[in-house]
Parts: sequence; C-alpha cells; structure tokens
Amino acid sequence: MRLVKSAAIYLQAWLHHKTRSNQDALAIAEYANKHFTRGSLRPDDALSRAHERCMAAEMHAGFEHLPRQMPMNRRATGRSVTVNNSLKGDI
Repeated sequence: MRLVKSAAIYLQAWLHHKTRSNQDALAIAEYANKHFTRGSLRPDDALSRAHERCMAAEMHAGFEHLPRQMPMNRRATGRSVTVNNSLKGDI
C-alpha cells in the first residue's frame, strides 16, 4: 500500500495498492481496515462506525485550514501546531 501526495499543496490522499487506486479518505480507511489490519482499524459497533463516517464526510466536505495546518502523518512525532482562528473554525 502506498499513500501519495497529489497537487502542489498536498491536500489529497491517494491510495495505490496493486492494481487499485482511490482518493477518498473513508474508502482508504475501509480498504486498509480490511486488507492490512484484519478489521482492527475501525470500530466494531455500528453506531461508532456511523459516527466515524459522518466525521470523515465532514472533513472531506470542505475543511480548508485543517489539512493545511494539521496534515495527517502517522509517522510524525513531537509536532507542535499553533492553533490560530482559522484552524479553530475548522476544529
């Protein structure tokens, strides 16, 4: 599995695995959950998964400042983020 950055501003995640490709964050999470973690990545109960899908849809729908100022990077450690007013609005 490989997640790559696209565009000059690096806001869109893409999944490339074998012959498959996808750019939707929730679809990537579902694919990774099934193929790489044996179901341990996402919540077991339906209500928690529904809440997760709602949050992912909201994030995908138009948070402008959050992905720029707080990009997802699971390998990053010790990061410090200054939360300004525009970021507070997204949070």
